Amino acid sequence: MTTAVIHARVSTDEQAAEQLPIKSQVDADYAWAEKLGAKVGQVFIEEGASGRSMHRGVFLNAIQYCEKHKVKYFITWDAFRFSRQSRGSHSASVFKERLARVGTQIVYSSSGLTVDLRTPEGFLREGMDELLE
Repeated sequence: MTTAVIHARVSTDEQAAEQLPIKSQVDADYAWAEKLGAKVGQVFIEEGASGRSMHRGVFLNAIQYCEKHKVKYFITWDAFRFSRQSRGSHSASVFKERLARVGTQIVYSSSGLTVDLRTPEGFLREGMDELLE
């Protein structure tokens, strides 16, 4: 069976209440899992966690879960859910590469974009999106 992991994050209480509540992210993520025919194996929720922080245990657990269980899809709201760091061991590209190594595709529920970083098209599209954000 095709499996998926959902990851939802908000940085502040204000963001959670007014801009993009966790529940809205998770609902959109589940909708995409259904469209993809994937069963959600685990939901990882980070409240009050900045994308700039290097101390994001929930997010790291989600990545490790995908690596251990060879999950097909990592579903999250957008690219900013990964990391706001552009360099270093906690940069978005490092985490995306880890997922690519085990064949996990990234799905952004805000746009419906599915990214397979193992393909030249996926790699190029993700790079372009990171430049525009």
